[in-house]
Parts: sequence; structure tokens; C-alpha cells
Amino acid sequence: MSTLTVSFSDLSKNSKRVADSVERVQRVHVTRRDGEDLYLTTGRHDRQREETADVTARLFAALIGSDEGARAVLLALPTVFPWARHLSAEEVREFVVDLVGATRDVSRRFG
Repeated sequence: MSTLTVSFSDLSKNSKRVADSVERVQRVHVTRRDGEDLYLTTGRHDRQREETADVTARLFAALIGSDEGARAVLLALPTVFPWARHLSAEEVREFVVDLVGATRDVSRRFG
């Protein structure tokens, strides 16, 4: 899915057209000269992101709950985080625990 980009002035001058675009593409990037960029999204798209965060958190928790799942996470880790190859076994364990905790936190934030 591509993200449409509009300027903040375009949003203020053509709010109906931009709102219609959000309905069509689900997410619009709004650039601003004098501040951090914004994203406009639909409620449906936001709920889908919340559900994805929750499923991801539950999946990680389930995987590390068994030896086989934990092994699968450890094997996949360097593919997702190539720098993890340079960590000691203890650092990898700490990272996985932190990653699962952060994923749960994100899920709770949306919940």
C-alpha cells in the first residue's frame, strides 16, 4: 500500500478532498514546514494496526513459551536484526525478553 503525501497547506485548503483520499488509501502523510509531519488515517485502519500489534505480542509470547518456539525465534533473530549476531548468548536472551516485553507494551497501549 502506498501512502499519499500532501502538504499541511493543501490539507487546510482542500480538507474534503484530502479526507476523501484518506477513505480511499487509509493513510495520508501530511508534511509541515514548521513541525513534525503528521499522518491521517481511518479508524478502521487504526483498529487493524491495533489488532496486528496484539496478534504479534501474543505470537511472540506463545513462541518463547516453548523450547522449540524459543529456538525458532533465536534462529530468526539475525535475519530480522543482523547486528544480533554480535551479541553474546546472554545479551540475545535479554534482547528477546525486552523485545517480547516491548511488543506487549505496544499491544497494551492500543488496547
